[in-house]
Amino acid sequence: EIIRAMLAAGGNPNVPPGRPLSLALFRSPRFAVLLLDAGAEVNSLEGQRPIWWTVLSAAGDSDLTTLRLLLDRGADIKQRDREGGPVAWAAYNKAWRAMWLLIERGAEWKDEQMFGQSVHQMILTALEYDRNNVPEELRLALAKYEAAATEQSSERTP
Repeated sequence: EIIRAMLAAGGNPNVPPGRPLSLALFRSPRFAVLLLDAGAEVNSLEGQRPIWWTVLSAAGDSDLTTLRLLLDRGADIKQRDREGGPVAWAAYNKAWRAMWLLIERGAEWKDEQMFGQSVHQMILTALEYDRNNVPEELRLALAKYEAAATEQSSERTP
């Protein structure tokens, strides 16, 4: 109610730049909707990274709901930081469901890496660490990477 009242009184959802939305993303999709409806800029940067990447560092159901909301509201899946794109950031944070959602929505994935490690390698490492608790999205992503590697290998072979 406080946020709603501040926005109704003319509060700017982008001052300081990106900060209100960043805080809302940690709370719940409901707060993000309030700010987005008031004109918060989904693609603003916080430091080097797009503000919406905040939800790529967690894997809860509300984070996925928020990610879908942000993607539907224009989050730019082509935005990158100095290391890589959103698929790599999600993989680095082991947010496999978010990573798969981004891949499904058309985000770059083949050659993505974060801090010098490829997404494919991050997936393999996660599988080595815990083979008994593998989310379906992780298996789907691994299959996609391996299919791409097989396709690339067959293209090189005359």
